[in-house]
Amino acid sequence: MFKIGDKAKGFKFNGGTDGVHYDNEMDDYVGVVGEVAEIYSDSFVIMFPDHLEWMYPASLWNLAKVEETQPFKIGDRVKFKKSSIDSGMIDAT
Repeated sequence: MFKIGDKAKGFKFNGGTDGVHYDNEMDDYVGVVGEVAEIYSDSFVIMFPDHLEWMYPASLWNLAKVEETQPFKIGDRVKFKKSSIDSGMIDAT
């Protein structure tokens, strides 16, 4: 599940899921990333960059999850493959 401040994205769901109503205006926020602002036992609220908030069913939290992948961090050692030198694209392990 989430904690307040986690990144989450809007998604479409069937109205009435966990008692949460789906408003057609929520369509504009499908895939848009915001922050979890409130958490309840059956729902959670995402605040979007324009400060609009929408409520989503807690049972579908996995649809709002944002995977933050950072393949490298400062200080990591990487080994560039020959193919990256030839192509100009970074290809490293």
